[in-house]
Amino acid sequence: QSSATTINTSYDDDIAIPSADEIFAYTGVECLGNGGRNNNIADYEEEMHRTLLVDILEDTLREGTDVVTSDEREVLILRYGLFGTPKRCYRDIAAIRKKRGQGFAFSRITQIHIKALRKIREFFKANNVEE
Repeated sequence: QSSATTINTSYDDDIAIPSADEIFAYTGVECLGNGGRNNNIADYEEEMHRTLLVDILEDTLREGTDVVTSDEREVLILRYGLFGTPKRCYRDIAAIRKKRGQGFAFSRITQIHIKALRKIREFFKANNVEE
């Protein structure tokens, strides 16, 4: 015997359309009353939005783009853990830069970071990208 399930694709009037609560119950997601949004769904949407922005940011910071300087690029990548690198605190970024003989004072790293963010925001705004 075949275990394949036959799906009825006809549109009969007696087919019950499941409610949002039934769909959420079937998928294991709880629904908030009277059409409210579920935290899991909101979290998922927020994560998808964040992922999209990270992709856009990584595209903006790829080698060969001139949106930010190489120092600014490095600080943003290390600070936010972009391109698969681990997230680093200012102290760690300063230590990395010190080994290379670059500016490594905490205040300097902060300045580079703030300036890079300003440039990225301006770039996003000019290209109609939501923050």
